[in-house]
Amino acid sequence: MVAGSKKSFVRSRWVMVGAVVAVALGAGGVLTSSAAPSANATSFVPITPCRLMDTRAGGPIGPRNTPIGSTPYVATVRGSNGNCVVPAAATAVSLNVTFASPTANSFVTVYPADKPLPNTSNLNFSAGQAPAPNAVTVALSADGKIAIRNDVGTVDLLVDVVGFYEPAGTASAPVDPCAAFVGTFLSGTGSGLVVQLHAGGAMSVTPEPDGPSAAEHITAQEGRWSCNGAGFKARTLDMYGSDTNAGVGRWDWTGSVSESGDTLTFIRTLCDFELPIADDVQTFECSAFDVVYVETTATRITVPEFTAGAVPSGERTESQGRGRP
Repeated sequence: MVAGSKKSFVRSRWVMVGAVVAVALGAGGVLTSSAAPSANATSFVPITPCRLMDTRAGGPIGPRNTPIGSTPYVATVRGSNGNCVVPAAATAVSLNVTFASPTANSFVTVYPADKPLPNTSNLNFSAGQAPAPNAVTVALSADGKIAIRNDVGTVDLLVDVVGFYEPAGTASAPVDPCAAFVGTFLSGTGSGLVVQLHAGGAMSVTPEPDGPSAAEHITAQEGRWSCNGAGFKARTLDMYGSDTNAGVGRWDWTGSVSESGDTLTFIRTLCDFELPIADDVQTFECSAFDVVYVETTATRITVPEFTAGAVPSGERTESQGRGRP
């Protein structure tokens, strides 16, 4: 969560959205980076740091999984991108940019996407140098984007947003890095899962995912989820039973939301208990019996918003006697 104080200031010729950044070069020189002057008053809003992009192939965040070269790469900042949610009113962002695996002695320039490439640098490094970060403050283009260019060779970049600037008096609501996950997602067509991740951490699933064989469900799945800004974890319980069998299935979920926020990707792990259970279900050791289900994707539904326990049109409800396959 990002509650924080705001500091208002007026950018003059020497106090700007793009604060002057001095970087010592390997040869002992200094390059400075600055933004064009403006007379508009702005406010800085600090947020819980979130990762906008990571170009490394092993764990990409954002749409790019290849290093940055001499062709400028344009990245969208406003809205839901990577693991960040930046409001539409943002005019600039405060970043922490880290380089990794540079192939040449070079430098990286970060600048507004609708401006010409400036003769400045924000990161400087040598070929093969160990990863190192630098703070970067950069104005956004009119449509909320930044451009990134590496001068020579290629380099991977990790870009974290630590705050944003907005017009003074805008008073944007605090930016929640988990906000991108809140919503209703439907997998499959007609008979898929409806996964609901509610603000505050409540989770519901309707209908339940396939699990142990039984004739009748006793309860729908409900549980809790949490988010670290990069992905979500959740746990739900599924009680079921018949004349000859009764049990509890504990489902552990891990997942992430696409850059656009439209697709939920998740993996479910099932731990099944037979009733009666002598110990508290939450402390019952079941790792030896886990069953991992294949990765599944679900599409965000915006209209209608289902309430807990509801199902899409055309699907059967519990009262219609839906049982496990």
